[in-house]
Amino acid sequence: MAPVGLILLLLCAALGPSAATPVWCFARLEEAEGGGACVELLVGPLGPLEQLLSDLWGGDAAAGTQPELRRGRRGQEGLAAASVSPALLPRAGGLEPLVAVGQLLRDVCAGGQEAQPELHQPPPRLRGQLRPRGHRGDPGVPGQGPDLSRDPPGAPCAGSAADSQECPGLQPCPVDGAWGAWSAATPCPVTCGLGGVTLRRACDAPPPQHGGRACAGKDTRRGVCGPLGACPEVLHWGPWGPWSPCTRPLWESIACKSTVGQQRRTRACVGHGQGGPSCPAEGGLGTIHVRACYNIHNCLLHGNWSDWSPWGLCTPPCGTSPTRSRSRECRATYPSYKLTVTNVGSSGSRNVTFWGTPRPLCEPLLGQRLRLEETRPCLHVLPCPPDEE
Repeated sequence: MAPVGLILLLLCAALGPSAATPVWCFARLEEAEGGGACVELLVGPLGPLEQLLSDLWGGDAAAGTQPELRRGRRGQEGLAAASVSPALLPRAGGLEPLVAVGQLLRDVCAGGQEAQPELHQPPPRLRGQLRPRGHRGDPGVPGQGPDLSRDPPGAPCAGSAADSQECPGLQPCPVDGAWGAWSAATPCPVTCGLGGVTLRRACDAPPPQHGGRACAGKDTRRGVCGPLGACPEVLHWGPWGPWSPCTRPLWESIACKSTVGQQRRTRACVGHGQGGPSCPAEGGLGTIHVRACYNIHNCLLHGNWSDWSPWGLCTPPCGTSPTRSRSRECRATYPSYKLTVTNVGSSGSRNVTFWGTPRPLCEPLLGQRLRLEETRPCLHVLPCPPDEE
């Protein structure tokens, strides 16, 4: 049966005594061995003819634009004629297709089954609507056509819903560099104690390419290796000890006299073991240092007052009554002894040093004989915090 004839038969069946029964309308019938199936659902389910024509021609009952229908008397009882007021036909699609539909409805529905016309012309294109991509439709109008049939289900669209292709001629994207793993540490350079090692890494995971940023940070770092056991002590001279009193062998006391004596101090060779090497001499000095001296320890010597020292800092540094001070001291005048002597048994001379702390004698100054101190209050001093007062 031609597709339009099938549609008209369905329409006429819907307008019989059971006009309220829903009707499903399809665009065409696919015939196959042993039967066939309706495909490409147009509209449905449908009720009375008024609603069917409203759906086909785009009428809107809510807006009052449903096409005006005139009832006819021919045909079965309850049928509505397919006569439509031309003034209410929709603008979309034009007038000619809708006039053809109206003529077919009059011929078929009013005349019954015996008056079915022979359909030689293709069916008019009904008013369509936009569909999402992937639905079936007119191949000449992309994206336009009816919904897929769901009862019975229609065949899915063949092929993929999307396609892609490479864009030629594009520049490579910048690739920022990233640090690789740290290398193994360099060998430990010591055999005892602690030593230092170095670890390295490279900006190659990946390296910067096409203008990408280089790796941030350093490519080396230092580490510690060990401890590898106690190291033997390296030979070196220890610090000098204090000077011995200034004396002269086989003589009585030489204190407060111009007699030259001698004194000595010693130091040890650290790390020296019995039978092992000794520390090398420094400036001709080994473990003992001897020098010539005058013994002035506790001797009464004429003295003079020194100049005033600079003002000291405020003590305490904050609060309501800090002070600062300066002082003068009575300092001894060393006697005019010879400062060099000839070496005994050899040519040359050596220096003579004064050893000891003398007792200076100065004229009294403001009642003081050894030290005079002057104190003044500090001005504009900040108050102390509560926990420091």
